[in-house]
Amino acid sequence: MLTQFPALLSYSFFAPTLLRAAAAVVIALLALTHVRREDELEAIFSPLVSKFAPTFAWLLVIIEAAVAIALFVGYRTQVAAIAGALLALMMLLAGPRIMAPRDRSAAFLLLVVCISLLALGAGAFAFDLPL
Repeated sequence: MLTQFPALLSYSFFAPTLLRAAAAVVIALLALTHVRREDELEAIFSPLVSKFAPTFAWLLVIIEAAVAIALFVGYRTQVAAIAGALLALMMLLAGPRIMAPRDRSAAFLLLVVCISLLALGAGAFAFDLPL
């Protein structure tokens, strides 16, 4: 079947760029929410490791921020996509008590976007070079 807008197919290289930017914004907002609600995050980690709960809370924030920056600029996109998929999976499994987007569909969409970035690559305007 013929496409209705064949001229738009010439912009298909930019699709992973938009996915990358959207995933980076969601993960950055997640990190920002964790910075604002640090005490709730520490309370979640307390039963697991009571002595090191603040350390684990800040470690999670640093990992989220690093993944968001790497996805946004396109640095090591596939590695960042794996980390983003793991964060999204953690959002799905932990639910509303640990992660900011309380809507489980947002976590599922982030998981799908990160898995598609793993397969598609970085797209345009990235530091990764396709091999």
